[in-house]
Formats: sequence, structure tokens, C-alpha cells
Amino acid sequence: MFLQLFSKIKPSVSIKLFYGYFMIVLLYKFIFKSIYGFLLLSTAFYWYVDEFTELCPFNGLQLLNWFVFLDTEYKTAIFTSIVTISGFVIAFYAATLNWKHQMRAQIMYEISKEIDDFFLRAERSNSIIKIHAKKMIDAASKIKGKSIATLEEAEFLVDNNVKDTAKFLEARDNLVNASINVHRMIARHYIVLITNVGALDHAKMFADSLQDIVQKIYIDLPYVRHNDPIRVNQFVQQVNMDRCAELVEVCEKAETVISATAGALRGQLQNRALGVNSRVVAHMFKNHEHMRKFAEDIYK
Repeated sequence: MFLQLFSKIKPSVSIKLFYGYFMIVLLYKFIFKSIYGFLLLSTAFYWYVDEFTELCPFNGLQLLNWFVFLDTEYKTAIFTSIVTISGFVIAFYAATLNWKHQMRAQIMYEISKEIDDFFLRAERSNSIIKIHAKKMIDAASKIKGKSIATLEEAEFLVDNNVKDTAKFLEARDNLVNASINVHRMIARHYIVLITNVGALDHAKMFADSLQDIVQKIYIDLPYVRHNDPIRVNQFVQQVNMDRCAELVEVCEKAETVISATAGALRGQLQNRALGVNSRVVAHMFKNHEHMRKFAEDIYK
């Protein structure tokens, strides 16, 4: 509905309509679908019922006088009724609240598991790409620097790099798909992420790191034939060491970001169920040096 609204009406008007509708729905849910709202509505109806009917309800002092002059039996009946109804309401509210907390904790755990699996696949693909780019740089630099004694050793390095090209291509496709699917994942769990302070920022930080890798991931991959006598020269000519070095740099930076954001999101989502205790606090202070190093890596 709002997509059509945004496409047909100017943003200056459609945004106001959207937030107006949002506040109306929020107010409606508070008044008619919550205990506090229903209590507020009932109280307002009691005090202002004489404005639109012929009834004239008691005010606070009149209610007190009416109660004082009641017989003892009526007072006892009213008091026991209030206690019974209040106990029922409190028990129902407590049970509903516990059920909501349990469902929220279960949802948080399932989402954190999905995000953790997603991050793990991305981290594995990032490691494969980084290692392959490093191997290409290492092989090309050794061959160019003539630090290899025999042609057989050079051919072994070339064959070893070419053999792992398929793994690199698979990891590249996985990361490209992850850079797209991460936005779908954020949109799917947007409501949950914004209810946890900093969770959405961490998810966006992870998405930005994937985008940085994708921008550098399309390096030239050497195409040489096995047992070709000139494959060593072809390999050296086709390897762009500068672009490989840029890819390794961005992969190393993303590796830190992925690990950090994965742990942060997992902790934020599971904290609703597990909470923070004294052991967690002691562990955090015990590893403050690791936290400092982690902060330095993120800052770089």
C-alpha cells in the first residue's frame, strides 16, 4: 500500500502520511490491545460518560462516601471480588508476559543462529579468496625474483595455483551472492534488529565489508594449459600483483569486521535469553587487552 503511495505522491506529503498512519496504528494498539490502554480508556469513559449520556457517575469523594455507608456484608463482598479479579488479572498478565518473553527469546535465538551461519559461510569464502590471492602473489614474486632454482619448481607453483582456481571462483560467487542476500536478511529481520541497540549498525557494517570485497574481487585469473611448456611465463604475465595485493588487504580488513560483527550480533540477540552475569563481566575485564587490540584493528 505504501509503495503505491510513495510512487504517486510527493515525498514531502507521503512521508507525513506514513508517519501519521504509523502513529494512529500505534495509538490504536495501545488503547485497545493493551491492559494499560484499556484501563485508561475505561477511566476516561467513566469520568466523561455524562457528556454524552444522562448518567452522572460518582466522583472520587462520592465513591468513598458510598463505600463507607455500605453494610459490612457488602464491603466484604466487594473486597473479596476485587481481590479475586486482581489476582486473576495479575496471574493472566504474568503468564502472558512469560509466554511473550519465551517466544521472544526463541525468535532471537533462531535469528542469531541464521545470522551466525550466514557469517560463517561468508568468512570461509573470504579466507579462500585471501589465501588464493596470497598464493598468486607469492608464486609470481618468486618466479620473477628468480628465487626458484629449477623450472620444475616453478611449474609446480603454477600448477598448484591453477588447480585452486575453481575453489576461488566458487568462493567468489558465494561472496557476491552474500553481498546481495545480506540486504534481504537485514530486511527480513529488520524489526528484531532495531529492537536491539546497535544490532542494525553491526549488520550494516558487515554488509559494507562484503561490498568492499566485491569491489576488489574481480582480479585477473591466469589461464594456462596443463603441461604447456610456456605456462610459467604465461602465469607471470597474467598475474596482476597490485590488484591481488589490494584484494588481500581488503579481505584481511573484512575478516576482522566479519568476526567482530558476528560476535556482537550473536551476543546482542542471545542476551535477551541468557542475560549478563558476574562471570561475563569478569571475563570482559580479564580480556581487556584483546578488546583493545580488536578496537585498534577495527579503527585501522
